[in-house]
Amino acid sequence: MMRVALAALLIVHGVAHLAGFVVPWKLVSTPEMLYKTTVFGGMLDAGDVGARTLGIVWLTVAVGFVLIGGAVLTGLGARAWLFAMVMLSIGLCGAGWPEARIGLVVNAALLVALLAMPELVAP
Repeated sequence: MMRVALAALLIVHGVAHLAGFVVPWKLVSTPEMLYKTTVFGGMLDAGDVGARTLGIVWLTVAVGFVLIGGAVLTGLGARAWLFAMVMLSIGLCGAGWPEARIGLVVNAALLVALLAMPELVAP
């Protein structure tokens, strides 16, 4: 049951990362998700190309989390991949601060699960 819950969390977290792709690529714009070119809480302006490039990284991490969720669900080993995705996600959440702050909480929970229950993402 815990494996299913972890897999679901990974898949939902992956889908949430899609916001980091669809907004810079101007596929979606809402009052909550406005297009911007600044990162790290407005400290750096990445420009349009930088925002879109970062959007590709968000998309890559989204796909990664969904695939890892599927691997966890089927019992395939995904420990190293999950750790890598969480680290990338933490970096992205920093770049997307403050809008992506909830992602840091989810990533912290994933790290705790990874360390406390490594058998869920074994072998």
